[in-house]
This record gives sequence, structure tokens and C-alpha cells, in this order.
Amino acid sequence: IFYNCHNECGLTFYNYDHRYKLTFYNYDHVYGLTFYNYVYECRLTFYNYDDEYILTFYNYDHKCGLVFYNYHH
Repeated sequence: IFYNCHNECGLTFYNYDHRYKLTFYNYDHVYGLTFYNYVYECRLTFYNYDDEYILTFYNYDHKCGLVFYNYHH
């Protein structure tokens, strides 16, 4: 799926059988890259909100999380 609504761009790949999804989106210069797998409930996310950089990995099954972030440098 590719969509562009008012400069909100998105590109998505997904596989319903295994429920994998890879998404890139840009909402008003808010950049995000997300991969997640619904079966194992794992997710990896990078996003940038106004120079606030965040890299997150978390696994809902085991409830583990790893987060890196930089707010205003």
C-alpha cells in the first residue's frame, strides 16, 4: 500500500498469513519506520519527532523493552 494524503506519505508491506508488516511513514516531517509481527508480538520502531530520536524494540510476550532516545540532543 502506498498512500499520500496532504503530504502524509506511507509505504506498507504486509503478509496476512504470518501477519508481518513493515511500514514507513512521514507525517509532516515526523518520520517513522516500523516492523512488527502480530503472531509473536515483536516490534522494532525508529521515529524522529522534531529532533527527538527514539529507537525502540519490545516483545509483548516476554514483556522486554529496549529504548534509546535523544530529546533535544
